[in-house]
Amino acid sequence: MGQCCTIRGGGINGRPSSDIGDKDWGTTDIGPYSSNGTGVPAIRVISTVIVDGRPCKNSLYLGNSLAGNDQKLLAFHGIKRRIQICTERDHKDLDLFARQNERAMKDPQILSVTLCAIKKTNLTETIEKSYKFIRWETKLMRKPVLSVYGRQAAVKRENILIHSKSPKHQTEAWSIAVACGCLMKMCNWSLDQALYHIKMQSPEVELSFELGNRLQTYERYLNFLTSPTHKGAEEETLEVHG
Repeated sequence: MGQCCTIRGGGINGRPSSDIGDKDWGTTDIGPYSSNGTGVPAIRVISTVIVDGRPCKNSLYLGNSLAGNDQKLLAFHGIKRRIQICTERDHKDLDLFARQNERAMKDPQILSVTLCAIKKTNLTETIEKSYKFIRWETKLMRKPVLSVYGRQAAVKRENILIHSKSPKHQTEAWSIAVACGCLMKMCNWSLDQALYHIKMQSPEVELSFELGNRLQTYERYLNFLTSPTHKGAEEETLEVHG
């Protein structure tokens, strides 16, 4: 299978830019995150969690649906927080979602997100929501904890996992796309760099043309946020309301 991403020089407004053509996109039908294809749990660390430009002790993982429900595997990797991705089509499997949603509602350490495959802006909203969850939970985990003797206890390394709720191919692919977006937001990376970093851990992973287009839309959104025009408008707003 062909290479799906490369790191290119240059950039826009201080952010690296991507120039991925149609032919560079492949498919996610196979790979370590395909539960239907492998039938085994798969999990990879993709980055150190970065908050406010500073690396933390926590790590961000990407896994398939089987890994997200394997308690022994989660404990082995020190994963205490999870982001579960599902699509509206997955809700046809009522038995599966009745069990998983019930658990997610009772567990505040699990963020459950439903994506609409039709709305293109839904991916951007999901990435932003997931990043805020990662940022907030990491800050909570960094707070000092006092032991029974009144001394500060050692801070445990508690990691975060992004995974799909169901083993369906489309859902697994969306979870990979959300992970790419979180890396772009968190590390100030281009789409090329985020995909390259994931492929360093899992060379088989490639994205569909549709998801590639949506991630490029999110990349343009990030570039807009860091543009001088946008920053100037924010400063003018602060002066007016200050």
